[in-house]
Amino acid sequence: MRGKTGKTKKRNKYIGIVLAVALLRVLVGVTAMPEADGSQPESGNQVETKVWETSSNQPEAETSPESGIREEDNSQTKNAGNMEAGTRETENDQPEGDSNQSGTEVQPANSDAASFSTVESAPESIPAYAGQDYVLLNDGIPNFTTWDLENITGESYSELDSLGRCGVAVAMLEKSMMPTGERGSIGQIKPTGWVQEKYEGFVDSNPPYLYNRCHLIAYGLTGQNANEKNLITGTRYMNATAMLPWERQVMQYLEVDGNENHVLYRVTPYFAGTELLARGVELEAYSVEDAGAGICFHVFVYNVQPGIKLDYETGDSWIAE
Repeated sequence: MRGKTGKTKKRNKYIGIVLAVALLRVLVGVTAMPEADGSQPESGNQVETKVWETSSNQPEAETSPESGIREEDNSQTKNAGNMEAGTRETENDQPEGDSNQSGTEVQPANSDAASFSTVESAPESIPAYAGQDYVLLNDGIPNFTTWDLENITGESYSELDSLGRCGVAVAMLEKSMMPTGERGSIGQIKPTGWVQEKYEGFVDSNPPYLYNRCHLIAYGLTGQNANEKNLITGTRYMNATAMLPWERQVMQYLEVDGNENHVLYRVTPYFAGTELLARGVELEAYSVEDAGAGICFHVFVYNVQPGIKLDYETGDSWIAE
């Protein structure tokens, strides 16, 4: 009995320990499990959700700024391109912004009389040079009248005046008038005001000659080359930078395949008083068949060279201080 009793006590003690441990686990589970099963996973889901939201949003945030930077970079590139294009425009194509690029028709004054350029009729209205390459005259609309459109044909150049200076040059341009052969020499022509000088660092030609023999109506429009009635003394800057863009517009318009349209074109040099060097030239152009929708401009281009002073009385020049 004593042996059984001892074994029984040991077994009961062991069972008691097991039961106590089990009870302890139950008690711990009751108090901790709701937190673990209820709140903690919920919190965990929220954290996980936040992580995913961060993960899903952050790339957007990263992408957006990157896209924004790219857009800015693209924009800057575009702007830089535009600025570069703007620079090229200043040198070559800037006037396009002031010609009739909207394609709208512009009706000339209805008159049975020939028109006069502004230089001929009101030279005092031309603004003094103030640093710009050109200014618009008459809001960019040529002075042409309906009489001009109906009666002017071919090309015409004024006789030289008593001082040997050129006058108005006018032409009803068409594609067939444009030259196809090689251009000849014009070195034998010495227009008024021709006092040639070289200015290294101020003129972009090589050699850096200040003056060009400047065609009133561009050679590329009519093929008129060594015509003294069509050549004035013009600075390299006026000839190659300020006038050329306007002339190119007309050339490009006439060169379009199948284009048989005409452009009424007039160039008037402005000599103040008895000056031998022109202050500039007045350019007027109007595409006839499409009523100015293709070409329509009226500007005064200044005969200047940046950094160089000109004596318009004689053609003498010097470096500006």
